Amino acid sequence: MNEYFRLINFILLSLAMGYNANACESSCFFDGKGTGSGTSCRKPNYGKLNFNIQNCNGTYSCEVCYKITCCDNKCEKTNQDCKKKCKNKNMEKRVELWMTPQNHSDNLDSVACADNKIYVTAKSEHMIHIYDARNGVPLGKFGGKGNEFGQFNRPNGIATMDNLLFVTERDNSRVQVFSLPNCSYVCTFGEDTLVRPYGIFTCKINGYYLIYVTDDGKAKKSENDNARRIVVFIMDEEMNQIDPKKFEISDEFGVGEFGKLESIYGDLESYTLLIADEKSNELKLYSMDGKSLNKKISSEFFSQGDPEGVWFFKKDGRSYWLAVEQRRKKTTIFHLFDAKTLNHLRSFSGIYTKNTDGICINETDNGLVLYAVNDDQAVTAFSLDFL
Repeated sequence: MNEYFRLINFILLSLAMGYNANACESSCFFDGKGTGSGTSCRKPNYGKLNFNIQNCNGTYSCEVCYKITCCDNKCEKTNQDCKKKCKNKNMEKRVELWMTPQNHSDNLDSVACADNKIYVTAKSEHMIHIYDARNGVPLGKFGGKGNEFGQFNRPNGIATMDNLLFVTERDNSRVQVFSLPNCSYVCTFGEDTLVRPYGIFTCKINGYYLIYVTDDGKAKKSENDNARRIVVFIMDEEMNQIDPKKFEISDEFGVGEFGKLESIYGDLESYTLLIADEKSNELKLYSMDGKSLNKKISSEFFSQGDPEGVWFFKKDGRSYWLAVEQRRKKTTIFHLFDAKTLNHLRSFSGIYTKNTDGICINETDNGLVLYAVNDDQAVTAFSLDFL
């Protein structure tokens, strides 16, 4: 019965998101009331929404933008009352472009982009799912549970660089590398070093790959004081580790001990790393050579949930950090920060997307698109053209 309602929900969502290009003629996708741009619609639990219809993006979706009168899906009697009670006055609501088919048993976690495809780790299924980045259509999957090459045991973090796909496996304590687009096995590393690897960030400097992996070794009650650390592997273009083969980043430079590490991402413009610490609910800034910059994004921005996925991107010459505030039963909040000053710029959430772990951002034919895991069971997409 649950599968039946899940299927019906996805069909209704597909219609609402406008997979038919003709759906752009409608101005109220959710309940069919009203026509023409600027029409006010009403949907239970979301208050009064003002829709502004824009043109179709291709043949599979329509972009609908609006701001909610209040924040966090709650509206008061007057705007003045709302402003007094609203903790996040800059909250905006954005409608997802599309959602992939849902399957909660997959336990999806992290997302990576390459060309017109997105790759997603499925922890419980021990596989990598592949979707069309333009419309969310499933393209296939590979892997299976095991410790042989090409098999996985709870894959978690995922990243792409050049024509390579990197996958961390928490319970195999390693990183596997595959070549794209065929997903053929290349190599494995980290078995002699990693304990419980989670997040991963890759970059290339002067012809060498730097692979940063968050390792939550204390989850296994390690006696090592620096068991919660980032391990950095250095490899050449043929995927051979070079000396020094690795170095470690431990939180001993004044910001505070790492509490719970998962997500990490880097900015090659300033050679900095942004690290999500889910215990202190902060985002900590480090240099790529492992030194604390004694800067952080405060936990006040994550008062309702954990800091999860982080991403660096540029748009119109300006640099940004985007960070996830993961709320279990409410919609995910996405926080945008200026990459240079760390000033908070705005926050937004979707209609359906909640309990988000990983994200990625990719430039597509339809502009800049954010991909986000939705409640461990699907991937949603947002246009970032509104920035």
